[in-house]
Amino acid sequence: MCELKVLLNTAQKDEQVAQDVIYARLDASHVLLKDVLGAARQIPDALIATIDIGKELLSLRQSSVVGPFLRFLEACETAETSHDYSAAEESWNDLKAKGDEIVRTLWRKYGRAS
Repeated sequence: MCELKVLLNTAQKDEQVAQDVIYARLDASHVLLKDVLGAARQIPDALIATIDIGKELLSLRQSSVVGPFLRFLEACETAETSHDYSAAEESWNDLKAKGDEIVRTLWRKYGRAS
């Protein structure tokens, strides 16, 4: 069996967050990891970036915009079956607000774009 080491990549650093992982699933607000003993760990606001079986490595990318983005996608899928897009519209507004917040933070940190 192939167990994976899991690295989490954020804007600040890479860090190992799990090992001996045999299961990974993307949910609406996190990546769920399970190891060979069945212990579960949730990594919030993350996406699976790379799976490299040769190196036995699973790489995750974490950002505060991931959770709102995944919730928006889920709301859009639900709207297709419910024929009610109000939750999709609300989650889109949340996603835009999070994006605006990130851009404002970058602007304050680095100044105006050229």
